[in-house]
Amino acid sequence: MNAARERVLIRTLHLVLSVPIIGFVYGPVAHIPTAAFFTRTVAIPLVVTSGLWLWLKPTILRRWRQTQPEWYVFPIGSPQPTDPKRHVTTLKTVWNNIRAKAKVKGR
Repeated sequence: MNAARERVLIRTLHLVLSVPIIGFVYGPVAHIPTAAFFTRTVAIPLVVTSGLWLWLKPTILRRWRQTQPEWYVFPIGSPQPTDPKRHVTTLKTVWNNIRAKAKVKGR
């Protein structure tokens, strides 16, 4: 499935599942137990998830891309590791960065 078809399917799902939410807010759906249960437990979480996926998919995929075995445990770069193929120059730098992030005071 290519990216355009995936986006169309998720957008369609997002729009179709938004209809029960509109009925829940503005109509009598809130007073029907089965419909209210479906709207609260299925429709709202799927609409929120699909909306976030459509909005943040590039960011999520960029941050969770597959790691490579030649990458270092402590890559160089600040504030985020920018080049995982280059290591930090000293262990003192790594230790100071870890202590600063953990907010631990030493001697």
